[in-house]
Amino acid sequence: MLLKAEDPARGVIIPPARTSVIALIARAEATRDQAAHVRPARPIRRLVLTTAAAALVATVGAGTVLTVDRQESSPITASAPGQVLVPVAYQITNQPPAAGDHLRALASRIGAAPYDTRSGRYTYVRAQYWGGAIQESEDGRYAMSYVEKLQTWIAADGSGHQRTEAGAALYPDVESAAYFAKVTLKVGERRDSPLSAESDGLEPLPTNRRALAQFLHTTQDLASVTKAVGIVYSRYPVSQTFRAMILTTLAQVPGFQWRGNVTDRAGRPGVAITGTSTSTNDGDKQIVEDLLIFDPKTGALLAHESINNTHHPKLNYYKVFLDYDRTDTIN
Repeated sequence: MLLKAEDPARGVIIPPARTSVIALIARAEATRDQAAHVRPARPIRRLVLTTAAAALVATVGAGTVLTVDRQESSPITASAPGQVLVPVAYQITNQPPAAGDHLRALASRIGAAPYDTRSGRYTYVRAQYWGGAIQESEDGRYAMSYVEKLQTWIAADGSGHQRTEAGAALYPDVESAAYFAKVTLKVGERRDSPLSAESDGLEPLPTNRRALAQFLHTTQDLASVTKAVGIVYSRYPVSQTFRAMILTTLAQVPGFQWRGNVTDRAGRPGVAITGTSTSTNDGDKQIVEDLLIFDPKTGALLAHESINNTHHPKLNYYKVFLDYDRTDTIN
């Protein structure tokens, strides 16, 4: 089995950086650009399954299938064989308007989130994703990945805990499901990892709008912007003030389109924007559409998805943010 290069800012929650988060994102972008045989528009870890090694599958993390856990106590369920993921359906599919005015309107009316008034030593974030480690056939035609369920507890000094639980294998298309039905897939167990304290602690989010724009990589392609938003929501329970600032900052970025009302993979109502990025990988043009889904009441990020539209819509990656909180305990 050959392991292709991975982007440390994709697919997993990254332990708090020793330097600023801006530097962290920049480092991730640099790693992406240096990696060979990884799609530049949406870097993910890929495992190539050769004929001899097809039964050996890397262990990755967790969650449920399609219907995401809504409560912390919800059991992890297995998928039926051949479960195929499809992109989220948009309310506005043809000629979507620019997102700017809609994002500004959303920012003006959002309310408080349950965690806004809570306190505690740790910032707690619970999420679930698919596509962090893609396993491919040797010719690259067929692919699969595991669902992962991820929890992090991060203190102001950067210390804390990360927990990953393994879920079922899912596929981006019917052909991949049929191909991997012939392969014995192995699902990993729960993994717990302590997070060490950082010398400078966890840097606060910037309060200056210009600094926040830099923080979100707004001068780069839309894939970089959406990734930066996902990193912010992976590390902080973002306050109402910052949620509004993020929405108005995104409103200033050219290229985002408004998709109207959607339902995320946890069954929650949201409103969505998309942005398209193009790149060239081994001479082939790649067209990738990134989707951000926001809570219409609080403005919080509910989900981030990446869809490869090069030939026909096929999911590259999804991540749903299920819970934000402040707590004194790790459990």
